Amino acid sequence: MLPSIYTPSEPFTLGLLGGGQLAKMTAQAAYQMGLRVAVIEHGENSPAGVMTKLEFPGGWKDPEELEKFIQASDIITLENEFIDPEILDHIAERRYVFPTADTMRLVQDKYTQKQTFASVGVPTPAFAVIETKQDLFDFGEKHGYPFVAKTRRFGYDGYGNATIKRDTEIDMVWRRFMEGRSPVRCLQSPL
Repeated sequence: MLPSIYTPSEPFTLGLLGGGQLAKMTAQAAYQMGLRVAVIEHGENSPAGVMTKLEFPGGWKDPEELEKFIQASDIITLENEFIDPEILDHIAERRYVFPTADTMRLVQDKYTQKQTFASVGVPTPAFAVIETKQDLFDFGEKHGYPFVAKTRRFGYDGYGNATIKRDTEIDMVWRRFMEGRSPVRCLQSPL
């Protein structure tokens, strides 16, 4: 338990938006600090949800379930970057939530993130918005190979990104990113 000048009558409750493996590890650390944990997830028996009696399996898109979760939590954090910032704005009206909705708006868009870093002097590799397959060829020609192509949003752990080692891989990568969907803008940076 963390040292404190006052001992609350009930343990502090950390609310977790999301119940997967990262939330489970966060819950384990919270328990080691003497905290309680509330988990909201879309479905029962998530990895973190099974660790608490304060499981809200209706998910954050259910207003009633979200309200119960907010009431049960003293402070709220998220498992990953895929939570809609509007949900965080709603929660922030009544509870502290970290990271904030504005922070999530920044980090959810990789291009905006890179622009922000560059604008404050954080060293950042070359990057560009990709609208067409030709843009990938042009980037490779200008900056060299290999480089990484990334979706601007919702990429993680090998999803939504690809390393392009030479120009002969661009057609395959472009199909992987674009097939079956309307074109999305990609962000890429050299390795």
